[in-house]
Amino acid sequence: MIKTGYKLVRESRKSGHVKTLFRPVQGIGRDLPRRRWIRADRLWGCEGGSRRYWTGFHLLPSQAMIEPYLRRFKRPEEIRVVEVRYRGGNKKPGRTPVWLAREIYFV
Repeated sequence: MIKTGYKLVRESRKSGHVKTLFRPVQGIGRDLPRRRWIRADRLWGCEGGSRRYWTGFHLLPSQAMIEPYLRRFKRPEEIRVVEVRYRGGNKKPGRTPVWLAREIYFV
């Protein structure tokens, strides 16, 4: 089932494309294409002493979560929020509001 979510990105000063905040997508890099489904590599992840989980594209499932989550960043003015479509999402373990999507589509 396709759902709507919100992804935090940076805008490239050179190309104008949206970019991932931290890590590149394997085979694509940090510049994210629009109007194309992108599939996350299925890898195990773990943060600190937390339990292992399947990695994916980080996103927020509702607009209400955007503002509180942006406060966690040192320079939120550099971050853009874009609406995305996603498939195969589940909540990331821990106290974070972030969900992990298996596939993502930038509108």
